[in-house]
Amino acid sequence: MADDLVELAIHEPNASLARHNLCFIGLLAFFEAFAKDQLGSILSLSPTAIDRLRVAGYRTEITAREALNLRDEIEHQIGFLISHRLDLGTAKAINAAFTLAIKVTPFAKKEVEIYDKMLRDRNLIIHHGATYTTAYLEQAFDEIDPKQRVAHAYAIRLSGSDVEKAASFLKQVAHDLIDASAKSLSRSATADGSIADESRRKAIEFTNVWGEEAAKIDAELDRQIAEFERAATRSGGDVKE
Repeated sequence: MADDLVELAIHEPNASLARHNLCFIGLLAFFEAFAKDQLGSILSLSPTAIDRLRVAGYRTEITAREALNLRDEIEHQIGFLISHRLDLGTAKAINAAFTLAIKVTPFAKKEVEIYDKMLRDRNLIIHHGATYTTAYLEQAFDEIDPKQRVAHAYAIRLSGSDVEKAASFLKQVAHDLIDASAKSLSRSATADGSIADESRRKAIEFTNVWGEEAAKIDAELDRQIAEFERAATRSGGDVKE
């Protein structure tokens, strides 16, 4: 998805400033969704991680209705129910949740600063149409052309290159988080003996799939599902006859 947004921002003919801004917003939105999904996978695979969040004061309970709706799938989905309720809107919040859950810190100190600046710019675009406010000028004073340090007169002008740099940064953070999460989960499962369960072992290995390899696996799963559906349709036809 990040590559698609970069394509729109850079390689599409006549890419406008508005498109650059929208692609930038999209990158951050997808990254936050990724963080929640990654944490959801971890919590589903490691019940002790849920306990650590609960003890630290995070909301980890689910409703009876949710449990009833999921039925047999609850073991695989419970982590997502929990993670998608959490506020992972900042680097600090993401670091806190992952550090508690599996002792992994997604953002280093310098990366926290970069991500915070990206969020700052995104918020200005969303809430003020990218136009400088007095608060933004105070926060980004040294980054702004001295001639444009006037509130409500100038605006952020993101380029296609800015979008590409943002995508590269977020992809690297995501890749490092995926790798560190898989290693931490593997160590935890080895320690508690659950790694002996083949399905759990494979699930943990799958959390470290990235890029083209993940696309191939998705394609194969889609093929198997389609084949299953065709077989079910044929079986249904035979029964009717």
